[in-house]
Amino acid sequence: MILKKNTSLIIKLLILIISLGFICYKIYFYKDISKFFSLFCNNFISNQIFLLLIIILMAFNWITEAYKWKVLIKNLEHITLLKSLKAILAGVTVSIFTPNRIGEFAGRIFVLKRENRIPSIFSTITGSISQLIITVVIGIISSIILTLNYYNINFISVSNFKIFIILLFIITIIITYIYFNIKVLYKLISVIPYMKKFKKYLFILSSYKVTDLLYVLFISLIRYIIFVFQFYLMLYFFNIHIGLFNSFISIAVTYIILAIIPTVSLTEIGVRGSVAIAIIGIFSNDVLGIAFSSILIWIINLAIPAIIGSIFFYKSKF
Repeated sequence: MILKKNTSLIIKLLILIISLGFICYKIYFYKDISKFFSLFCNNFISNQIFLLLIIILMAFNWITEAYKWKVLIKNLEHITLLKSLKAILAGVTVSIFTPNRIGEFAGRIFVLKRENRIPSIFSTITGSISQLIITVVIGIISSIILTLNYYNINFISVSNFKIFIILLFIITIIITYIYFNIKVLYKLISVIPYMKKFKKYLFILSSYKVTDLLYVLFISLIRYIIFVFQFYLMLYFFNIHIGLFNSFISIAVTYIILAIIPTVSLTEIGVRGSVAIAIIGIFSNDVLGIAFSSILIWIINLAIPAIIGSIFFYKSKF
């Protein structure tokens, strides 16, 4: 018993050290950190209201995600919204240093009963698919609008763009079909040799009705609108005024590219900044402002919640 507790404590401390160390590395060893703080301070006094709104929206963002997860696992275990929020934030702590934040589910499961932990992973995956569908669908529409209205953009050729859209369209159809026919996946695995042993963990997938999946999709849409509006306000914080419409389509295209590009932890901020500059830069020459908007969004939406989540992760039971 003592050995088990000590092992659990060591694992938790290692994960916390890696998570918090990663956040410090990202912030303090960023090559333009002095420019970032200088520009931040210059804009803080006059534009602090935008920063306050962004932080408030960050809270709503994760509360919305907590509610979505609570809905997804209701057939497994009934938990309060507060408990779900603690699980979500703990998941952010674990996921922040993993590629494309795939470790998110690992931090969430420890608030649940042991028998519900593995099945809850598939609920989390279902929620991630719903968010991906929203991101891809809106991203495709925005990409088409962006290209039709700004056909002289030179970061991608017309032929490559058409291939890009066709591939995304096919992927969207496949993902959407899987999402709304998730019971089929459960039935398929149930008859495949060597996969039947996972049937006891996948039963949660068979419990979702189409109405449930539509509701989860709607929650994902609300969350998407929240973090798009956050980015829009962040651009305003750095005095980048390109209009609501241009902001929305360029941010949507930025998010779809970030969603489909595999990233590892050490390069995530660089990738985010580069993509934002390439897309939002169509409407503004303020490269530093665009890059720093992306960085500050990362700090507010991920770094701060990860630090808060480390408290809940440390208190969780393995």
